[in-house]
Amino acid sequence: MIEEFIAYASAYNPVFAASIRGATPLQLAELERLVGRPLPAYYKEFLSRMGQDDVGLSAAEDATMAVDGIIDYYRNYIVPGERTIPPNCIVIGAYSQVMDVSLHCVGDDEPRVYFTEDHLYQPWADSLEKLLFRTAFQKFRGRQFSHELNIGPEKDLGRRRLLASASELAERLGFQRERFSDSVAFCGEHKVGAVQILQTDDAPIGIRLYGNNLNELEPIAAKFGAELGLITPADRGSRSR
Repeated sequence: MIEEFIAYASAYNPVFAASIRGATPLQLAELERLVGRPLPAYYKEFLSRMGQDDVGLSAAEDATMAVDGIIDYYRNYIVPGERTIPPNCIVIGAYSQVMDVSLHCVGDDEPRVYFTEDHLYQPWADSLEKLLFRTAFQKFRGRQFSHELNIGPEKDLGRRRLLASASELAERLGFQRERFSDSVAFCGEHKVGAVQILQTDDAPIGIRLYGNNLNELEPIAAKFGAELGLITPADRGSRSR
């Protein structure tokens, strides 16, 4: 399963597959011992292929996903009780300036990814697999294009729930939904470029529109702005890269 992701990332970052470094069996066994339960299958695959170096993918924002960092975090903070994590959670992103990133493991369902403190704070992705693909879409696929337009709300409209409306509009505009879109993000491809729409429970919506021709991108950005009440680079009197 993880090989499908590696192939996708490598299509847009050719050095990716040759540069990642996986965790050792001893590291995986030690992490399982500290966690106190078997690691979910996809997470274990992720660690075994890129648990020591993910080549800057950094899917957990500013938190480290490196296996040594996670082991250290469990040894020094979670096991001694210095840090409390929610029930049924496994920390996969540690030492963030804000929150942990964790898998919420319930029954046989694919674990969802959450920002956590001593409780589940808000979802970050419907699965680790979707989070990895989404991150590669932004960091590797997005860089294939010459321009990026960022569209978002005015401050007083920051927390309106707009993901469903924005995703539906993207499809009406001709963007083909990627299979790794989920309840937190929409990713789509179009003949003129690509789009990523992201909104967590407690944050304003953010839309990244990618393409090579600003004359094609700006009318699309304007439609997002007009229909959703958002601010585009043209509204700000500026252009993104």
